[in-house]
Amino acid sequence: MREGISRKGAKTQRNANVMVATTVNSKFPISERVARMKASSTLAAMQVAEAMRTEGIDVVDLGAGEPDFDTPQNIKDAAA
Repeated sequence: MREGISRKGAKTQRNANVMVATTVNSKFPISERVARMKASSTLAAMQVAEAMRTEGIDVVDLGAGEPDFDTPQNIKDAAA
């Protein structure tokens, strides 16, 4: 089982390709606004991919990352 920390401050555990949130005890209080935040689906997908790699599963991760190429000019122009 692999653990990570979600944006809600809850640990996430992966077991049989399922993410499960559990509470974390902390000496620091969590603000009401932070407690209402939803977990990042991108981060959850990255955690699952990493857990699968750890289990020896060949994973093609098309999630978050830095592209190794410049943004095409037409997209830059449209964004300006």
